[in-house]
Amino acid sequence: MTFLFDGYNIIYKIARLEKKLDNSLEAARLALVSMVKAHSAKGNEYIVVFEGKDEHSGLYQQQTGGAIKVVFTRTHEEADNRIITILKNAKDASDISVVSDDNYVRNHAKAFGALSISAREFFKKSDISRSRIEAVKPVNESKINEELKKIWGV
Repeated sequence: MTFLFDGYNIIYKIARLEKKLDNSLEAARLALVSMVKAHSAKGNEYIVVFEGKDEHSGLYQQQTGGAIKVVFTRTHEEADNRIITILKNAKDASDISVVSDDNYVRNHAKAFGALSISAREFFKKSDISRSRIEAVKPVNESKINEELKKIWGV
């Protein structure tokens, strides 16, 4: 699964990210990338799209260890259009989830067969999934170990 994030749209929709703008735009971008990384799962691809200049993306690649791809549009190109282009060129857009609160972006995502998720919904679902995994994991490990001991006669 590929997750495409509408960078600045998300920053302005999540209060803790928007507060980072008081420090700098850079601080808000880094905070978003950190949030995405914290909510990421192995096997998925994460792409955060910002308006700006392509030359800035290298900085983020180094800080995320390549786990999160950060794309800056060319000067005068909107992130919305870059996201739509990515969807249009995708082999299978149904394997893409677009994270944005922008109706224009969300409607295009749906038109291409991609899943459309609001920013709050994405981060909320990720938090719920993580808490469920953490709550269930010790119980399941214990049950599995007991079952294996019975099977192996230990």
